Amino acid sequence: MRWAMGCLFILIGSFIFVLTIDGLGIIGTLLKILLGIGCFYIAGLFIPEKKESS
Repeated sequence: MRWAMGCLFILIGSFIFVLTIDGLGIIGTLLKILLGIGCFYIAGLFIPEKKESS
């Protein structure tokens, strides 16, 4: 379930990151890019790290 949520946030972040709307202006473009990067960060939190067994 965690991988599904991670993949969903990666897809949403990718869509937001590459979205092009000319009427947003520079502030809107920066917010769009920050939201896309934020979705990537949230996806990284959902996907667990591998634990090494010693």
